[in-house]
Amino acid sequence: DDEMVTFANIDLRHEFDKLNTMLFNGDLTSIPLSWSNTKAKYGHVKYQYSRANRLPLRIHGLFITKFFKITYKKFKDILAHEMIHVKNIQDSMRTNTPRYKGDAHGVEFFRELNRINAMGLGFNVTDKEYDSHDVSDNVKGKEMYVGVLRVNGVKSGTFIIAMTPLAYSQRSRIVDIFNQAIRSGKYKSVEVEYFSQ
Repeated sequence: DDEMVTFANIDLRHEFDKLNTMLFNGDLTSIPLSWSNTKAKYGHVKYQYSRANRLPLRIHGLFITKFFKITYKKFKDILAHEMIHVKNIQDSMRTNTPRYKGDAHGVEFFRELNRINAMGLGFNVTDKEYDSHDVSDNVKGKEMYVGVLRVNGVKSGTFIIAMTPLAYSQRSRIVDIFNQAIRSGKYKSVEVEYFSQ
């Protein structure tokens, strides 16, 4: 459990099926599973819903990021967290119950979280993001770029933007966005410097 995850050695389908049996009595239906490289969160469930009545229509997938360095135990806690979302969405689909923004970590989520943590299987599922900020070995060694923006205007200050090589290759879009803001009068001036790591 305390060993660091080597993402190439983890079969997401196997892990999902194992936790589905262990924690949900196999009640979750199979959904697409995938790794992501997002820096914003450890995992997420993407689903489609009707704008007219907020009823969930389909789950597009469950995603776990490979960006952060995590232990196997933390991986299982993150996967269980995301599987609670899957359960709650699937329950809403079965009962034709609308879902709202506050439902993600609402009463049903905490009911499942507390049930899983109380099972005595060593899970510590939380509603919060975890504390690791170490970048995984999958990401280390890849070139990263940093943009330093000095903004003069309504909200003056210096801002730092971390960019992947793809974002850096499209950096002219950042300049275009700020030039638009200058023309609209929001900013007086913007200076951008780029650095590579």
